[in-house]
Amino acid sequence: MIPTDEPVPLFGVPLPEALDWAMSFGEYGVTGVVIDYPYLGAWSPLRNLQHLKPA
Repeated sequence: MIPTDEPVPLFGVPLPEALDWAMSFGEYGVTGVVIDYPYLGAWSPLRNLQHLKPA
């Protein structure tokens, strides 16, 4: 991963647009994203992001 002393670019995008935007990364070969880094830091496959969208 990234050493603790290295900077990490972060994006903040409002929901639910953020989920659609992140799911579109699959077109470019991305398979997953890290959610709420550095606090939660959970990795999620892109296909699971659809379950986070409000009904």
